[in-house]
Amino acid sequence: MYAIRTAIMVAGIVLLAGGLLLAQGQPTQAVSNNATYDMDYFLNQSHPFDTAVTPTAPAATLPVVSPDYRAADELDDPDDMDDLDDMDDLGLDDLADADMAEDDGDPLESMNRVIFEFNQVVEMVLFKPIAYTYNAVVPQMGRDAIADFLSNLSSPVVLANDLMQGEFGRAFETGQRTLINTTIGAGGVWDAAEWMGIPEHDEDFGQTLATWGVGEGFYLVVPLLGPSNPRDLFGQYGVDSLIDPVAIYLDNEGQDDWQLVRAGSEALVGYAAIVDQLDQLEATSLDYYAALRSLYRQRRNAEISNNPAGITMDTNLIDTMNAQEIPDDF
Repeated sequence: MYAIRTAIMVAGIVLLAGGLLLAQGQPTQAVSNNATYDMDYFLNQSHPFDTAVTPTAPAATLPVVSPDYRAADELDDPDDMDDLDDMDDLGLDDLADADMAEDDGDPLESMNRVIFEFNQVVEMVLFKPIAYTYNAVVPQMGRDAIADFLSNLSSPVVLANDLMQGEFGRAFETGQRTLINTTIGAGGVWDAAEWMGIPEHDEDFGQTLATWGVGEGFYLVVPLLGPSNPRDLFGQYGVDSLIDPVAIYLDNEGQDDWQLVRAGSEALVGYAAIVDQLDQLEATSLDYYAALRSLYRQRRNAEISNNPAGITMDTNLIDTMNAQEIPDDF
């Protein structure tokens, strides 16, 4: 009942307001039921309860619209559509450039990180204990002698890559070092050539390919071997073994066991020499994987450009790496 009464009251008020609106301003005009109403006249009448004068609104100033935001009906012109296509292409190109800028050359990162974690486990369980023991038991002089001996065995490969790169001056130095260390240095146990002022340098077929203009390709983490790329993997572990006189001799003599001993010794000596620096890098890096990836590339670029200052993995280089590191996960 309350709702019905309320509806009746509202309807009455509406009818009363409508009657007042029709009567306002027409005291002398009689309107019959059949008269035609002038709608413009009624619509322009003031509200019956409005006694204030409505101010005239100033003419609105339309904002200047940039051509880039034209109305949709203006886009029917083929030239306009071409302009939009150009704008779209520009936007896509910008996005592509941004993607390229963020590209770290590691499209297989998910797989590489899995292999990296596997290598980390092997290092923790096997490589690091052996390397720590080796460094603790063998004095520095003995470690240097073993490293010099293994380096002298690899000198023919260095000489061949010097020649293939057209580095004849460095090839002459390599020949001198091989002759001096093999004779005066007792088979390379003592680096007599270094003592005589002929510094050591390293070359491999991966570096040779780089000097020939072959790009490194994508970053690759190899099980047990660590950071690499297709170019260096093919050069260092493929071609170099085919042109290594010592490897050829051992293979022809059926001395595969000695070849494994040599490869294992080179891996141990190389890893033991940098294990402490790697531990420091891991401890101070937000993303050890990304830091090691960048460090590897810096070392390879330094080796390819024959820049000895950038090859040695020392504390200053690691500090520089930590300062430049932008991890992928952050």
